[in-house]
Amino acid sequence: MSSHEDADVLIAWFRDYASLRIDSRLADERYGFPPHVFLDLGNQGFFGMNVSPHYGGLGLKTADMLRVIEQIAAIDISLMIVIGETIQGANTLQNYATDSLREQYLPNLASGRIFASGAMTESVAGSNPRAMKSTATRIGKDE
Repeated sequence: MSSHEDADVLIAWFRDYASLRIDSRLADERYGFPPHVFLDLGNQGFFGMNVSPHYGGLGLKTADMLRVIEQIAAIDISLMIVIGETIQGANTLQNYATDSLREQYLPNLASGRIFASGAMTESVAGSNPRAMKSTATRIGKDE
């Protein structure tokens, strides 16, 4: 199947699944979703949409992945944030980590068995990453 077709399958599956298994109001009251929701989404490949099939992901093209994310967000934005953070973490590992770190973490991220998250710590930035002022300077030799 093509990336576009894979995205269509995910969207259709998620719409059906959400109508039966996702209760956003209850998740808000309980401050989270039941673990089976994340396991189900992981088993379908939602957390590994952007991850190479070599590491257990779906390898969707960006435009197709964004179509799926848009559908998730339309149904429940909180769920989309959890998936989106993990996708972003997997993307960083896939593009910048060593091979050993990729082998260690990407299959578990792609399957939803572990999650990734991010944080900004600059007091002036708040939730605006463009307001950050920190810079990185390499010291020493490249490995």
